[in-house]
Amino acid sequence: MNITFFIGGLTKGGAERVTCNLANYLVQHGHQVEILTMSESASYPLDERVTRSVLLKDSERKGLLRNTLKRRSRLKQYLKSNQRDCYVVMLPITTIFLLGMHKYTTAPIIASERCYPAVLNQITQRLLLLLCKRAKGWVFQTPQAREWYGRATGDSKVIIIPNAINEDFLRPIHKGNRQKTIVAIGRMSPQKNYPLLLHAFSKVTAEFPDYRLLILGEGKLRQDLEALVHQLQIEDRVEMPGYVTDIPERLKSASLYVLPSNYEGMPNTLMEAMALGLPCIATDCDGG
Repeated sequence: MNITFFIGGLTKGGAERVTCNLANYLVQHGHQVEILTMSESASYPLDERVTRSVLLKDSERKGLLRNTLKRRSRLKQYLKSNQRDCYVVMLPITTIFLLGMHKYTTAPIIASERCYPAVLNQITQRLLLLLCKRAKGWVFQTPQAREWYGRATGDSKVIIIPNAINEDFLRPIHKGNRQKTIVAIGRMSPQKNYPLLLHAFSKVTAEFPDYRLLILGEGKLRQDLEALVHQLQIEDRVEMPGYVTDIPERLKSASLYVLPSNYEGMPNTLMEAMALGLPCIATDCDGG
């Protein structure tokens, strides 16, 4: 099959990582795969046989309205000029973009909901419910996400498929002493609720001073989190090295994995920590 994945970018996120994993798997099994993105960003490894196209290069950005119109024009041209057997789209904005322009292609569109749509703004929610029936099929990670769409999907074929675990995390469980490290992974955004984790750790560390907290990820809230670490006077026990590529190595001998999210789809990092045999604590958050 000739398949195009459509997503915002390929940097530091669960949906982005799943897209790259799927693309790599499919080309290894004889399919032709292209990833079409809204922006140039990339951080996950891709098989050299996977091709990439970008709707708008970083050097072309000149304001939100102009950027949106340019991307829309180029997506229309892409759909009209490329013969594909199937489109797979992930994340709300790209899903709305593609379903809104479905008339420019005869290829079926498969949409994949990667989070919990009830947390999105009202305009985005309404657009998703209005357009979702245009997809040939929908893939959900959890029953909760499926239930949110209800009957709005119309005649679309619907299926629930849990996330797969990256094979890098399928290894023998660590034996022996574990490092006194508590790990959290994910972009520094309101969704991940790292302030909750930092406040909790500041209370725990008084009784267990040998433990340190390691937050792996990057994002727009870094300065706020660094300020909170300073305010709580735990600078010597908290590390935030940013985005790293050796997550399995950092996780395998840790003592604990914590996911403090406000909402989730089906968090890859939690499943990967469980696969490595770590004790895990997670909030009972919306969506998953």
